[in-house]
Amino acid sequence: MFVLLGAAFLILYAGINFYVFLRMSNLLGIKRNIYFYLIMAFLALSFIISMLIETRFYNIFTRTYYVISATWLGVMFFLACSLIIFEIINLIFKVDKFTAGMVIVVFVALLSIYSLVNASFITVKTIEIPVNNLDKDLKIVQLSDIHMGTIRTNNFLTNVVDTTNNINPDLVFITGDLVDGSAPLSNGMFDGINNIKAPVYFITGNHETYENLSRVFEILKSTKARVLRNEIVYAKGLQIIGVDYSMESNYLYKILPNLKINKNKPTILLYHIPTKVEPLANYSINLQLSGHTHDGQIYPFTIFSRMANAYVRGLHNYKDSYVYVSQGTGTWGPPMRFGCNNEITIVELKKK
Repeated sequence: MFVLLGAAFLILYAGINFYVFLRMSNLLGIKRNIYFYLIMAFLALSFIISMLIETRFYNIFTRTYYVISATWLGVMFFLACSLIIFEIINLIFKVDKFTAGMVIVVFVALLSIYSLVNASFITVKTIEIPVNNLDKDLKIVQLSDIHMGTIRTNNFLTNVVDTTNNINPDLVFITGDLVDGSAPLSNGMFDGINNIKAPVYFITGNHETYENLSRVFEILKSTKARVLRNEIVYAKGLQIIGVDYSMESNYLYKILPNLKINKNKPTILLYHIPTKVEPLANYSINLQLSGHTHDGQIYPFTIFSRMANAYVRGLHNYKDSYVYVSQGTGTWGPPMRFGCNNEITIVELKKK
């Protein structure tokens, strides 16, 4: 499955690069000589090459190369979208090629700068959930998709931890993709979690699965994070269910029937992938916290994310059950955000 997905990504990525380079060269009147095709091939392959190099030869040069190539991934996406808009407009109104090309270059440059700056900030969002049988009001912080690696380093984790402590939550839930996979896993890379003042619970996401799961768990042993793997724990009067990430579409509903869920207890489900809210009512689950989607990260990629996921962001409910999907605390690939924000979520549980 991973091989097929990787092959599909490579074909799509190469095709988009090919289209962008040939169309932009046509608009700007750039000659297509051997140097043009070499540059095109280098940039088209740079993200893949940088990932392969970064995981094996981790140093300042490989990190710099990865950041540049990851940024190009976002720039190329903006160029492709801008060119598609141009093609549509050009069908109706004939536009001077060079003028159109320069407008696209300036527009994409400004869009890219904005997206890079936007992705350097974290927004704190608050939601309120009414919960039956809750002993007292609770404040929870959800962190998701931090993606620690080449771009999101210890400095970023320190910022996340400081922001979390300023909120002063009763509990902290990390709902997957703490790991990015761009940089090699190393001892102590998650130790910043130990500075979180509240109890911390962690579930796996797809990026932990892509990495060596046992190695991820080994490194997490040096932290205060409690890893939940298809199990139930109790804390602060809550029944907390943590379920592993899986590529199986109905995996969650294979696991839940095997757990001894007390339907009279206020219950929080941690599962990386957003699922439909309606089935949760059958298990009296008050709230599912998920991430994974990044809200598309770069609009209009959100459209494709909606095709693949039950929800891509925000709060959804059915009767007394809720699903909340975080936009993600960090980013994957391009260090960019357009149409969404890096997010730390405050979940206020209120006695109903």
